[in-house]
Amino acid sequence: MDKTPRLVSDFLGVDGQLLEVRLKDLIQLSTENAWITQAWVITDLVSVESLQAAAKRCMDADQLPGPHIEGTLKFASEIAMRITKYPSLEAATKINAKNWRNLSTFKQMWHTLLRSTAIGNLDPYLHRGVKFGNEPEKEDSKIFTAVLWPTVILIDDSETRH
Repeated sequence: MDKTPRLVSDFLGVDGQLLEVRLKDLIQLSTENAWITQAWVITDLVSVESLQAAAKRCMDADQLPGPHIEGTLKFASEIAMRITKYPSLEAATKINAKNWRNLSTFKQMWHTLLRSTAIGNLDPYLHRGVKFGNEPEKEDSKIFTAVLWPTVILIDDSETRH
């Protein structure tokens, strides 16, 4: 097995461009390459709307859309499910939404990504943090790195861009 470090963009053939992918392809790549992956669908892009324009529209909305809303998580890889100990995607959706709603670090990550996207920065956003251990379960604290990447996702064979 090739141990060369790679980015998602290496697999999808994009270089400095907007990342646009079908959800089924992301799921396949995630599975084949054992990625820890979660994918959210935040909003539909209107007609030929750019991701930048959609981010601005979201920021101007009365209720800010985002991963804090239940039902936006559309995929969590098997490894992500195992690490986070989610029993199902349905449970992951509820817990993830609660975390994004209530944890200040998660809120800050989302607002930073949204503001960056609204001004045209489509680069991945890297966040490092600590998942603190749980004393009764004797779980050690672990450092984690989250890469949030503004992406256009196509679901099924629909041409609707999300």
